[in-house]
Parts: sequence; C-alpha cells; structure tokens
Amino acid sequence: MLIDGGPRGEGSRLVGYLNELHVLKLDIIVATHPHEDHIGGLINVLSSSITIDTVLHNGQIVNTKVYSDFIKIAQDKLKLVERGQIYVLDTNVNFTVLNPTQPFEFSDVNSNSIVLRLQAGNVAFLFTGDATLETENSIMALSSYIQSQVLKVAHHGSRYSTSDRFLDAVKPTYAVISAGKSNPYGHPHQETLQRLMNHGIIIMKHTPMEPL
Repeated sequence: MLIDGGPRGEGSRLVGYLNELHVLKLDIIVATHPHEDHIGGLINVLSSSITIDTVLHNGQIVNTKVYSDFIKIAQDKLKLVERGQIYVLDTNVNFTVLNPTQPFEFSDVNSNSIVLRLQAGNVAFLFTGDATLETENSIMALSSYIQSQVLKVAHHGSRYSTSDRFLDAVKPTYAVISAGKSNPYGHPHQETLQRLMNHGIIIMKHTPMEPL
C-alpha cells in the first residue's frame, strides 16, 4: 500500500525507491487529495511496471493538468472512499476511513483529504493527508476511536492542523512530519512543533525519499 506520491518531478525517484525495495505489486494506492504535491509522483508509479490493483481517491475534481493526467491513467483502477469504510488487508491488519464524507462536508480541498487509521496488530497509525483543523474537529465529533501510536502530521506540519484537542484524542507516541527541504511555506511551522513537544511526542522529520 502506497499513500501519496509527492510532486510530479519526484516521480522517477519514487519509482526507483520502490524498485530498490523490490516492490513488484501494490494492492492499494491512496491519493489523499488532488493537489500536485500528493498525486504528481503517482503518475510515474501508475506508468511503471509495478502491478497496481486499486487506487483510492476522494472524488474531488480540480482543474489542473496533473489531475487530468492522473485520472486518465488511473481511471480503470479508481475507487471512491468515504467515512466509515473498513478495508481488511491481512489477519489483524485493517484500516478505517475517517474522512471525507460523501458528499463533501467542506469546500476546501485540503479539508476533504482522505484520513486513514491503520491498525496492525497492537499498533495503530493515523495518516492525515493535508487535513485541516476543520477536518480534525469533524472526525472528533464522531466520537471515533482515533488513538494511535504513530501520527503522520497533517499538511507537512502546517500551523492550521494538529490542534491540542486533536493530540489529546490521538495520544501519539511518535509524530512523523514529511516536508520538502527549504520549502517556501516554512513547513513544519514552529507552532506545530511546539504543540507536539508540549505533549511529549517524539518528532521525526524527513524530506521525501530520505530515510527517517
């Protein structure tokens, strides 16, 4: 299973990385939302020799060439997701879709990101795409069980995600932040890092395609 693929310019590096890991097949690709820095690299993966069964997407449409190219190459594998769906991957391994709702609850593209809680035995991971504070509040309003040992921090560590309330609900031991080196947005923001440190969470930062 592969969640997002970075920007289009890094697609060849992503395929090379998967080849180094001897990945011959992906049962599931998750495109959390249609922004270029999340789906661009997936075009290379879909064009590669790797066998792909299913591409999960949220169904949101944007008017960009990258999105058009992605949909065109993934169209026969696309499957729409919505809150509440459960996918069983293996014995004691499954994930639950926590966001988005269908129809969409929000107009903002980031807020409609696919959010997944993966349970692998006794360990849980929360993958958040570019979810916003609105998304987090919507998920918490469900009274869903979202506690997870590992949190993939939303939106590259943006200040507009990862609230104190959300961290209280998730209670992660580790937080993983993926952000491009010297990115123009200043991700991860200091406010987010401080909130994570205030909760005693171990922070792991990395740039895409580099080891943690």
